[in-house]
Amino acid sequence: MKNILISLLLLMSLYAFGQEGKYKQELSSQTNYTEGANSGTVNIKVVFDVFFGEPTVAAIAKLESFEGCKPYTLNLSVDIYDGARKVSTRTFTNLISFDVKSSPDWDEIFPGLSEEQAKDLYKRGFSIRNPRMVDLKFEDCASNTEDAQSTGASTNSSSVNAQENTGTSNSSEETKAQEEEERRAAEKAAEEEATARAKAAEDQRQKEIEAEQAKRQAEAEAARKEQERRAENLRKKQEYDRKVAEQRDRNVQQAGAMAASNLGAMAAIAMVVYADMGKVKAENTYYGNQLALGIDMGYSLSSMPLVFNSSRTTYIYNYNTGNNQYVTSTEDDDRRASTINLEFKPFIGYEHDNWGFNAYGCFQPGISLIIDRYNISHYYGGEVFGGIGALKFFYEYRRGNRKMGTIEWIDPEEFGDGIAMYKYKQSKLGLRITFENTYGSYARHHLKFGLIYENFLEALEHEHGKTRMWYYNLNPEKLGNPNKYYRIFGYHFSWNKEHNFNFYMNVYPNHPIVGVNKYSNSDSFKERETGAPFVEIGFVRQIKAFF
Repeated sequence: MKNILISLLLLMSLYAFGQEGKYKQELSSQTNYTEGANSGTVNIKVVFDVFFGEPTVAAIAKLESFEGCKPYTLNLSVDIYDGARKVSTRTFTNLISFDVKSSPDWDEIFPGLSEEQAKDLYKRGFSIRNPRMVDLKFEDCASNTEDAQSTGASTNSSSVNAQENTGTSNSSEETKAQEEEERRAAEKAAEEEATARAKAAEDQRQKEIEAEQAKRQAEAEAARKEQERRAENLRKKQEYDRKVAEQRDRNVQQAGAMAASNLGAMAAIAMVVYADMGKVKAENTYYGNQLALGIDMGYSLSSMPLVFNSSRTTYIYNYNTGNNQYVTSTEDDDRRASTINLEFKPFIGYEHDNWGFNAYGCFQPGISLIIDRYNISHYYGGEVFGGIGALKFFYEYRRGNRKMGTIEWIDPEEFGDGIAMYKYKQSKLGLRITFENTYGSYARHHLKFGLIYENFLEALEHEHGKTRMWYYNLNPEKLGNPNKYYRIFGYHFSWNKEHNFNFYMNVYPNHPIVGVNKYSNSDSFKERETGAPFVEIGFVRQIKAFF
């Protein structure tokens, strides 16, 4: 009894560890900024949480629209309130690229608060208020466009009209002098006109040369700025990739430490649960026609095919345009939810030499070693068996609820998850063989070989929607509702050494993929022609007494 109490206390500690997610605080909104002639709208998201006893924080800011100059860096400040009292202000810088999940120390999570004050604030609960953009820096968007000015060359033409002087003089000398003067005047006017035209043409050529030079200088300056912009955006992308890789490495290291810690805790629990296995008083062993009470408890493994609703956000650089942007891709894909369970299965029954029955209920919580898969399932049922001597036939009927899920916290860019919650019924029938050790041990051995027939009964509501099952190679018109009363086939084997242990295995070779239809299916998911195996394996300690 002392060992049982210790194991229950350890279970309660494990359950308390899983409650850390209740401290999550999140703010998602739009905030506006105005600085001079520059204004705009920014989508922001801030999340404070606790993971494995340590605080985490993530902040993302995405420029929705802007007028004037575009900011090339975004800094966000938010106020932390304890009820109606402001206790701290947290500022996140350089958010135009991104901000992945980080895990600061307790005395750094809220500026101005000590580690003890920060932990107390998480326990009491707090709110995130007054998001605002601060210390914005803008790109140089002033453009100096030099318009070419063209000045029309005006040409002044002079005409010299010869005047005929009609006189009464008949002197030929005077006539020749007059004609010579008129000729010279005409030549001078023609020379002046040619000079003016040549000067105008030269001025025009000079202006065209200067305009071409100015155009080339402007193009060179624009090319230089474009090259600098592309280099800066590429640097931001590389910085983003570096930070994501660093965060992923930290998450992998944390996962390794978490796996080692959880494995140690499970080993400590196992030393208590499986201690003194097989110890029983002689008067509590089977003699014939007796009532039996007991409990099976210990570790088991579940591995179910599950639909994963992937939502992956990354930061990309477009080599064609030189622009950066956040891109979110979504799809439904098939994964596995594999957990190590600590199950408790009390039972009561009655046994005769040739027949017997028992009833039971089981609670089966479980997690993976790095806590990226979880299982909260339970079931109840009964069994009857009968035959002659060591050979008996058995039939077992069970109903239960399954809740299994997965998250992908190691990849900083993955924000998706998968969950399945549903009711089911199950029937087992087969052969039960009972024998004792040749040296007359009190502990009997029971081997069971059977077939499993299971039906999906009802999808349970949860925040993502309703669970459904993907059946393959089935005609929906013949099947009717593909989520209800379709029989799933499996195999069962168990080896029970009374008062010692119960080893069991349930295998469903072609189990439907279970989950929520949230996004479009991935290519590999669409191409599936079969389901996937669903396996349950357990080795539990048995405490049993006959009366």
